[in-house]
Amino acid sequence: MDISKERENKKIAIIIPAFKPDFLQQTLESISSQTCKNFRVYIGDDNSPHNLQRIVSPYISQLDIIYHKFEDNMGKQDLTSHWDRCIKLSHEPIIWLFSDDDIMPKDGIVRIMEALAIYGENKILFRFPLNVIDENNNITTLGRGGSDTTAVALSAELNASRCYIYSDVDGIYTADPRKIPNADKLTKISYEEMYSLSSEGAKVLHDRCVEIGEKFDVPIITESTFNDKKGT
Repeated sequence: MDISKERENKKIAIIIPAFKPDFLQQTLESISSQTCKNFRVYIGDDNSPHNLQRIVSPYISQLDIIYHKFEDNMGKQDLTSHWDRCIKLSHEPIIWLFSDDDIMPKDGIVRIMEALAIYGENKILFRFPLNVIDENNNITTLGRGGSDTTAVALSAELNASRCYIYSDVDGIYTADPRKIPNADKLTKISYEEMYSLSSEGAKVLHDRCVEIGEKFDVPIITESTFNDKKGT
């Protein structure tokens, strides 16, 4: 079943491949708190045995939502194919792949709009290193390298022109700026150099993420979640 309001032109598609009911309400609540509303939410129900429609329905009046329940549980056999069919529900130029237990920062959409104004909007996929909700209802983060590796892999699959990685630092430095205050920020760095830094312990990007970026020629831009400085 599809649930949606009358469609308007929006800039960003927030894609939620959904299955678990546990934290979906908190996820939608964080999205509804966005100060910029230039987005549409697509919820692809992976034939969940739970009544996700009941959780989604109260937000129809608050958000521009398209809810679609698929007839098969594809994610159990091929999760990336389920992501792909959820993405195909959308028509917006910008895709933000989300999860049914992610928490969106309140200025998430604003930051994306600011990035688009600077860099353009030719097939870009955003994936923040997001907060998620764990089994004890605590807000935590994804495991080391999980979000950036996923982002670059999806960007490659979607033939995106670039991939943005947001973290607690505003780019790649010659040393850890929290330990070496006069470390220089690099405006650009090669895949090979970044892979070497990541392999030796630099935590801005996971080495697997860099490896995928080089293999599929995906430009990776690192910026900060906490300031507007230009990244690497």
